[in-house]
Amino acid sequence: MDDIESREIQMLHEEMVRLNKLTERLLDTLHATIVWIMHYHEQTGVPIPKIDALRYLMKEVTKLMTELGASDESLQGKRPDDKVPEPSRVSSNLAES
Repeated sequence: MDDIESREIQMLHEEMVRLNKLTERLLDTLHATIVWIMHYHEQTGVPIPKIDALRYLMKEVTKLMTELGASDESLQGKRPDDKVPEPSRVSSNLAES
């Protein structure tokens, strides 16, 4: 292999790693959003239309994250830098107005 081929392979590898990390971040964000919605539902009692579809989506996201080799923290929804507010009746009232 010459230097040009070697650099092209390295660039392709770096792009694949970047896309893998981006995909993991997107799935992690989707996972965290679903967890928050489910938690909101549990805390406020606000009904969620098609909650079974949301549960199915959660299972699929978790499977994809596992296939990608996502970190345990991502799979458990534990990210120390998160500043996600707790659901409250106030948010529920705002959603109804």
